[in-house]
Amino acid sequence: MLAEIILDTGRVLQELRAIDASSAVLRVFSVRLFVFNDKNTWIVANINILTNLYNLLQMGFYLKVSTKVFQIAIQAYAWYFWDKQEKRSQQTITHLEAAEYQNVCIGLLIFLPSLFLLQKLMYSEREHIDVIVEVAMITLNYTGLWLSVNRKIECWIIWTMYNAISAYAYYSHDLPCNAIGSLLMLGLACQGYYHWHEVARIEKEAASPEAT
Repeated sequence: MLAEIILDTGRVLQELRAIDASSAVLRVFSVRLFVFNDKNTWIVANINILTNLYNLLQMGFYLKVSTKVFQIAIQAYAWYFWDKQEKRSQQTITHLEAAEYQNVCIGLLIFLPSLFLLQKLMYSEREHIDVIVEVAMITLNYTGLWLSVNRKIECWIIWTMYNAISAYAYYSHDLPCNAIGSLLMLGLACQGYYHWHEVARIEKEAASPEAT
């Protein structure tokens, strides 16, 4: 019922590309804040989820839609976690440690085939490429989200892959604004990677005994 209301309302706005354009703008703005390590990125990201639901329903990415409740909760926690970090004046941006790399790899090895199997069981009639794209987007989204919440520099590598795939996904489903937005975010991901390296270096120097 809720999905039908969203779709009916969305069809009117979609004729003007209003939903596609607004969600693309919010996505780019959120990433721009994220590049500069601004905790308000999480507020904008949650608003964007609400504007992008219709696009995902139109694309037939129902499993991705169903995960958005969890993503909203995670991103709300991320704002709180970042705020607490900043109040403690502790180093915020770091690299993944060896054990964390191992955990990420194990998680991916479990998550990817499980999601793929679930997709095939739920939507056996879907095109194979759409199943692969949606599974890849969900997997990269939550991997990148976990790394982002913990302010790991490697999150930008994941977001680069995610945005490359999402650019194709949005373009192939006639959502040009979000396709262009994904391409813009590829550039922002490169900027974020190098900017976070610099911030991490400055924070580490400031926290060193020599700086006190």
